[in-house]
Amino acid sequence: MVQALPADAAHALAAWRKARDADALPHLEFAASEIPPRLLPMSMCYRRMPDGTYLYSLVGDELADLLIENPKGTTVLHSAPDAERRSRYAIIDRAIDAGAPFWFATRSTLTDGSRVEVGRLALPARNGDRKVLLVMYFMPDDPVPEGVKFASLAHWDESQIAWLDAGAAPGARS
Repeated sequence: MVQALPADAAHALAAWRKARDADALPHLEFAASEIPPRLLPMSMCYRRMPDGTYLYSLVGDELADLLIENPKGTTVLHSAPDAERRSRYAIIDRAIDAGAPFWFATRSTLTDGSRVEVGRLALPARNGDRKVLLVMYFMPDDPVPEGVKFASLAHWDESQIAWLDAGAAPGARS
């Protein structure tokens, strides 16, 4: 259970709730105008494809610099073991299908051997006729040294996920 989200994450969640259209997922465009601009370079977007897989359709510049390679345009977890991919897809599917935002944090190892706590806020949305999951990364206040990257992918475990209240959408019927 999350005691309190970081201030920027709480602001982004409030903007997502405000952007919802009745019970529908908000359009992804809300992020450009309503989310603090400093968060977008540390964000990525997973787009659901017709075959049920997910594609990295957006990767912010600062986040891409922390990854071993920029995954934009590739299938999410294309090189991960099947069990890991199925587990992650099940969490993403649940978020998108239920319109449920979530938060989770993990300790991630960096290529210099240090470990940092990385929080993630995931917000389901629509982009045209496609459903997407916008994931914003929250790093410690201390900057990661130049050239240091994430050493490996973080495992998403259902027990780490804190499902957040979607809140009543403006115009929603009771």
